[in-house]
Amino acid sequence: MLRLDQAQIAAGSYQADATLLARAPLALDLQARGTVQAPLGATSIALDAVATLRGALAGPDMALDFTAALQPPPARAAARVPAQAMRANITAQIRPRARQPLTRALASFEHLNLAALWSGAPQTLLTGNARVQPLGNNWQADLDLINRLPGPWDTDRLPVDNAKAKVQFADGSWNIESLDAASAGGRVRVQGKLAGGAAVGAWSGWTGPAQLQAIDPARLHSRLPSARLDGAV
Repeated sequence: MLRLDQAQIAAGSYQADATLLARAPLALDLQARGTVQAPLGATSIALDAVATLRGALAGPDMALDFTAALQPPPARAAARVPAQAMRANITAQIRPRARQPLTRALASFEHLNLAALWSGAPQTLLTGNARVQPLGNNWQADLDLINRLPGPWDTDRLPVDNAKAKVQFADGSWNIESLDAASAGGRVRVQGKLAGGAAVGAWSGWTGPAQLQAIDPARLHSRLPSARLDGAV
């Protein structure tokens, strides 16, 4: 058994235990737990963070199941934690040797503040869900979210009120089947393709239309002049 105690990540403390069977199928059982200090109005709340990774690391059918949850401790939940306390759940299955390694991935979240989890991320209050599933040898992702703390980028906010998207990743390119978002006082609708380049992480170009309706640049970045942008790109 391998144990890692009191790692400091995302304004919290964590510990992990891992067990690996020394013979086939090399069964892995990894458990991590800890607390996350998350802002809640003028104060903060300690949330329970739990993650597990279990499965076989050998054999033709090797598969790993991943789960993660972020929620108020049970005692506080019973005492009616304020409605804006963060909650999130993630489940996924991975088959490392398969041509399509990601079997499924699901996420749901309430009042999620990205800044509380990742340094440098914007302040958010996200509620919604996301799903990733295989599509042949590729992936399809669906996203539906509401952000109750929108604002300009330069004020450490995300200038999006709500968004729905359906995206495919195929042959190194991102295909946006549909993206409909309320942003900067107006609306943005996008369809198109972001093509991959020859080098890893490189992109060869974007093709596809974008429609803008009543977009105010000042609500994207506070140093931009206020205006109303309508049109197509």
